[in-house]
Amino acid sequence: MSGGDKLSQEQIDALLKAMQEGAEVPNFEEEIKEEEKFQEYDFNRPEKFGIEHLRSLQTIASNFGKTFIQNMSARLRMPVEMEPSTVEQVPFMNEYVEKMPKDYYAYSVVNLGHPELGEIIVEMDLAFIIYLHECWLGGDPRRDFQLRRPLTTFEMITLRNLFVVINEQLRQAFGNVADIEPRLVTTETTPTALKVTTPSDIISLLNVNIRTEHWNTTVRIGIPFLSIEPIMDELTAENIVEHASDKRKHYSKEVEQELKKVKKPVHISIGERRMTIADLQQLEEGDIIPLGTKITDKLGGYVAGKRKFECLIGREGHKKAFLFQNYVEE
Repeated sequence: MSGGDKLSQEQIDALLKAMQEGAEVPNFEEEIKEEEKFQEYDFNRPEKFGIEHLRSLQTIASNFGKTFIQNMSARLRMPVEMEPSTVEQVPFMNEYVEKMPKDYYAYSVVNLGHPELGEIIVEMDLAFIIYLHECWLGGDPRRDFQLRRPLTTFEMITLRNLFVVINEQLRQAFGNVADIEPRLVTTETTPTALKVTTPSDIISLLNVNIRTEHWNTTVRIGIPFLSIEPIMDELTAENIVEHASDKRKHYSKEVEQELKKVKKPVHISIGERRMTIADLQQLEEGDIIPLGTKITDKLGGYVAGKRKFECLIGREGHKKAFLFQNYVEE
C-alpha cells in the first residue's frame, strides 16, 4: 500500500488478528483496487448537482439575498439581516412535494424567460406575505407574524407587486451565468399542484434566511435540474468570479445606464415678459400678454429647472408637442 492510504477499522482489526494468529497478512491493496471499480449510487437520492454546481448556486442565493434584504429594509424602514445561505438537493416528488405542508407556504412558479430553460419555484411563508401586505398599508413592522391562511385578492396584488422586484433580483443574480427575464406564472398553496418538472427529477433548494430583531423567515428558491440543465456547464466558481470581475470593470457604465432611467420634470419656456407688480395686480381672466416669441423661434427646454436643450413648439394630432433640436451646455 502507498503511504497516503488509510486503513479502515475493519482492516485494522483483520491485520491485528492475523498477527496474533500468525496467519497470512491480508492484501488490502487488491481489496482497494476492487472497491475502486465501483462507486456508490443511491437511486432514491441521485445527486445530479455536483459540489461546484451547489457552490455556484449558493453564490447566486447570496447575491439574491443581499439585494432582497436591501429592498426589505427600505420598504419596512427597519434593519433586515441575512444569515449565510445554504443549498441542498432532494428528489422533487418524494422529499419536496410530498413532505411540504399545505396552506403554509406560497409556492410561486417563475418562468426564467429563456428559450432553453424551464421554471423554478420561489417559496415564502404565507404569514410573511400577509405581514408585508399589512406593513405596506401602514401597519407596524416591529412585530412578529404568525397568521397563516390562503391569500385574499388584495394580498395577491401585493405578492405580484413584490415579484416585480424579486424577478429583477433573480435576473441580476443569474446574470453571471445566463441572460434571463423571469416572470411570475402562478402561485399555489398546495405543493401537489406544482408541475414545474418530472416527479423523478432532482431539485436544488437555495435557502435565503433573513431576520430582524422581531422575526426570522426563509425565502427558498427551488431549481429543478431539468430547468437549468442547458447551463450546468456555466455553473462554475471560476465563471461566476470571472463575470463578477467583468461587471466591476463596467461598473461606471452600468451606473450611467441606471441614471438614465431616472425620471425628471421637463418644462418648455415659450417666452418671457417683464411686468411691474402694479401691472400684475390689474390682470384679469382673458387678458393677453404679448411674449414677443415667433412661431419659428427656438424655445428653451428645462430639466429639473436647468436649461438643457432647444426645441420648436408644434402639434401632433390633437396634442401639443415640441420638436427636439439640440442639447445646450450651461
